[in-house]
Amino acid sequence: MEPQKREVDQIVDALVRMRLVKFASRKTMLEFLMNKLGYQTTQAYELIKKSKEKIAQMYAIEHGDAFDDAIARLDAMLEDEKSNKLRLEIEKEKNKLLGLHRPTKVDVTSNGKELFSGIDINITYTDKNKPGDEA
Repeated sequence: MEPQKREVDQIVDALVRMRLVKFASRKTMLEFLMNKLGYQTTQAYELIKKSKEKIAQMYAIEHGDAFDDAIARLDAMLEDEKSNKLRLEIEKEKNKLLGLHRPTKVDVTSNGKELFSGIDINITYTDKNKPGDEA
């Protein structure tokens, strides 16, 4: 059953509060949506995307001039920079501000669970003189 529009808006508002008030990470919001509310991965990412868009709208209304100034400063830095490495970093920051960076990929085949928690290595000595043995 598809959630009603009002419920979706309430969930998006809750995600916005999580992000702005509690400084929740994307991973925390994803776990909340999947584990507490029972959303599938795709639906959860869609709700996170909507919350991100709402935050961007709120920011644009409150800080539109500051946003434009930040983009202009990055553009000026980009024009003056000679180092390709620094130019790439400036482009990344600009893309983040514009909302153009790619989201983190999640392996949906493991249902978000960790596949490996560690690796045990057994060392077998065939020689009589093991490390630490005195000859």
